[in-house]
Amino acid sequence: MGVGGSDPTSIQSASCPRDIVELFNVYFSSVLNGNDNPIDSTTPPSTTSCGSALSELNLCLDDVLVVLQNLDAGRATGPDGIPPRLLKETAHQIAPSLCSLFNRSLNSGSLPEDWKLANIVPVFKKLDKTHVENYRPISLLCIVSKVLERCVLSKLRVHLLELINTSQHGFIPGRSCTTQLVEVLNSIGSLLDSGKQTDVIFMDMSKAFDK
Repeated sequence: MGVGGSDPTSIQSASCPRDIVELFNVYFSSVLNGNDNPIDSTTPPSTTSCGSALSELNLCLDDVLVVLQNLDAGRATGPDGIPPRLLKETAHQIAPSLCSLFNRSLNSGSLPEDWKLANIVPVFKKLDKTHVENYRPISLLCIVSKVLERCVLSKLRVHLLELINTSQHGFIPGRSCTTQLVEVLNSIGSLLDSGKQTDVIFMDMSKAFDK
């Protein structure tokens, strides 16, 4: 296993498991760089109104129960070692306690430190399997923290879908790259039919889904 580079002398390699893990650790840490595209302190804040604020976020028993019952029992466990099957099969018994715990976390604005931990698993993407840059880091989180995340997401989605620009297609239910391309092609076709000039700029963020 190694790290490829434009300069052959900079290539690092490892053969024992411990050193291979360290290669992945160094590479994944370099991808997630907090200094990428720093915000200019002189840039004035946006004056665009974002609509009404979400004043409070409280979960009810049914919110938690629905998420527990829809867990994929076959998914991998996180650092806490609690399997999703256990939470799913005991949903009715543990939902009240989890609901109380989640609301306390939301109201206090704090999260248990153990819920912030994750097991990082490298997943191969393409090209040479011996180069760490051809792998994507996948975080296996504690299942309980993911239950909280999904409960909050269900509340936020309803609120945010009313605020997000209608041109947004990524990460929107029922929309995708395909729907965006259809909209773009339709717009270009209308402009060409009107005899107007059309200019298109394509941009790509390197390793956007790895950050």
